[in-house]
Amino acid sequence: MPTENLPLRALMTLILPCLFLIQSLEAAPQHDMPGVVVPVAIESGGKAPGKRTTRKDLAAGRLSYLQVAMQFDEVPLKQALRTFFKAIDVDYVPYFRGRNADSGMLSDTPISLEIKNLSAHRALDLIITVATVGERCTWQLRGGVVEVGTMARLARSGEQKSIVYPIKDLTLDVPYFDPTPGEKNTTEREKPRHLASQLMHHITAAIVPEAWEPPTVDDDQATPPPSSNGGSAWSNLKPYEENPRTRRMEALQLFVIGRWAKMQYHRDDLLVTAPDFVHRAINGYPGATMPDPSKWKLPVVPPEKQAG
Repeated sequence: MPTENLPLRALMTLILPCLFLIQSLEAAPQHDMPGVVVPVAIESGGKAPGKRTTRKDLAAGRLSYLQVAMQFDEVPLKQALRTFFKAIDVDYVPYFRGRNADSGMLSDTPISLEIKNLSAHRALDLIITVATVGERCTWQLRGGVVEVGTMARLARSGEQKSIVYPIKDLTLDVPYFDPTPGEKNTTEREKPRHLASQLMHHITAAIVPEAWEPPTVDDDQATPPPSSNGGSAWSNLKPYEENPRTRRMEALQLFVIGRWAKMQYHRDDLLVTAPDFVHRAINGYPGATMPDPSKWKLPVVPPEKQAG
């Protein structure tokens, strides 16, 4: 056998099995998970090349991009939720309150509501708001499944996750140049720790304020941890403090420990440990996959084109 043909034969030996494998994969049925057939054959948009689409990305995309129109007239909450999630084809778990509980959602609460062309997540918010009595209720995504219940139930410590948010670009004070002749040409710039402290303050005030309140005796953690300056506190948003001995300003640890969420600033990053509904309010669902409009009867509308 001619020796010059050996490299080509070896190459063909490697390529042919790969071609057969690709053909078999293309012919195989596509499923979201074993035993569950996904009605949307192809979902695209907003994904980085090579990144795997998860069940959570698919569910977030349907909640974000699909628009629904529904009307409920004295329909029990349990049935209303079943109708809603069946329409968008997303799995869900409701946490209803018992008869003796004084807050939450009862499964047989009558729902009277008319929804016209709202995004699915806003429609879900309306259903939950109408059905809630007492303690505030919400929803969150965990592993592609929507959980509905009170914030306290969804925020159990074992169901929280930690995410590092890079905030370096948010803690950079851009210099301002004063064109006045003879004057100082720049204003004094704020340090990153000052801006990080302001950002953390805004988060605790605007993003689910209940989550950042000091824990109570009924929460997982009832006693405050020791702080970096030797005291004991649930939070510190003071970036610097003067050392009485050296008279120099020293950096203090920035942190907040709340009922259901924790936050700490460290080296241009913000580490947040919280339930999904808090992370959703901070950063949304950046991996949400837009459904293929040709596979859905419901309208698929990007958020920027949805009605206010």
